[in-house]
Amino acid sequence: MHMLTRRQPSFDSTPTTDLTPDRLAAFYRKVGGNYDPLFLETKSQALSFIYQSLGCFHSLQPSRSPYEPPSVPSLCPNGFVRWQTIQLLMDPDEHWRFLNNAVGMWDIIDAKGEIFPKSILRDAFPSEPDPEMLEWHEGVAKRLEYDYVNRNVHRASPPNFGAYHYHFSGKDPLPDEEDYFSYPPHRSGSR
Repeated sequence: MHMLTRRQPSFDSTPTTDLTPDRLAAFYRKVGGNYDPLFLETKSQALSFIYQSLGCFHSLQPSRSPYEPPSVPSLCPNGFVRWQTIQLLMDPDEHWRFLNNAVGMWDIIDAKGEIFPKSILRDAFPSEPDPEMLEWHEGVAKRLEYDYVNRNVHRASPPNFGAYHYHFSGKDPLPDEEDYFSYPPHRSGSR
């Protein structure tokens, strides 16, 4: 699978071997899949968070603007190998088809420097999804959702500490007392 990352420079003119979301979307479209919603519609920060949560090595590449910091999450070759391994274990039929199409379309060079065979036998991969991988991925997905919500839920206004104090102290609210923070501090003793 590492050798597939050497094919991708033909998808665009970017000089890096890292797989940008555009490259990954193009790869999946060319091999018969549609991962555009994931790679092209997911915000960069969220996609980077997904890669990190799955343990896929990735870099942040420059955007189209030279005035912005690098922000395009791009799978490194080893990150793509991990990504594909996870995908193959979760849905071997679909991802075998993608890989089989890839080796049929392109001359993929193997670790020995030879061209990979133009087809991959289906039985070279698991016959069914791996239950442990599915369970692990479900756990990662739940943690991802939980962490993402915790990182991105912003309060619309400052918290009301009076209500918090009342709720957790077990005491009755003070009667008709003005909110201490409602008025600016006074220098004199009168209001």
